[in-house]
Amino acid sequence: MEKEAAAAYGTGKVELVHDDFLHFADSMEDNSIDLVFTDPPYELVSGGMNRGRLLYRGGEIFKNGGFQTKQIEFAAWIPEIYRILREERYFYVMSNDRNLFRINECRQKQQNIQKGGGAGADVLAQIYMAISVPVPKDLSRIKTKVALNLTKRQLICFGSAGAVGIPFYIFTKDFLGTQASSLMMVALMLPFFFLAMYEKHGFPAEKILYLMVRQKFLVPGIRPYRSEK
Repeated sequence: MEKEAAAAYGTGKVELVHDDFLHFADSMEDNSIDLVFTDPPYELVSGGMNRGRLLYRGGEIFKNGGFQTKQIEFAAWIPEIYRILREERYFYVMSNDRNLFRINECRQKQQNIQKGGGAGADVLAQIYMAISVPVPKDLSRIKTKVALNLTKRQLICFGSAGAVGIPFYIFTKDFLGTQASSLMMVALMLPFFFLAMYEKHGFPAEKILYLMVRQKFLVPGIRPYRSEK
């Protein structure tokens, strides 16, 4: 079957082409491109499917049972990249952890072939791994962790709770009994846990308590205006 022509748009200086690179590359001249930036389809374990249903809707790539990424070989397009790039030009490729080493192995092999054949196409290649990092909407909730995935405040409060509760249990368990000493130890440690964990609108517990005391007792309340009539 004859291949459909690529959709192209040009302004004289820029030409935008919508086509499969493996098909369009045949019409591109050797050593004609300065930079290639690509984000190739990743090999998805589910092929874009979840329990037999597509994870996404729309688009040609999701027809015929999902995203068939395993049919795309890196060795099919990386040599073409090296062919069309000029000497000492740039090749940037995004990858995931599944394909990172395979892409680099194929790139290095092609680089060695080019040098061994005397082509002299020394390409400056960089491979970046795409990592999904969730960013909270409220940036004030981002805290610097010091150790054990705890903030400095949490370490101080938990350490204080242990410094107060554990000695109390050790010195009182003999004459109060282990059960009573354990309950009293937990009661002594709870305020420190509360100070370590509670936060509202970016304010820690003691700040909120101070604001409540200041509003109720330290600062005179606002007297509503009333006319004499």
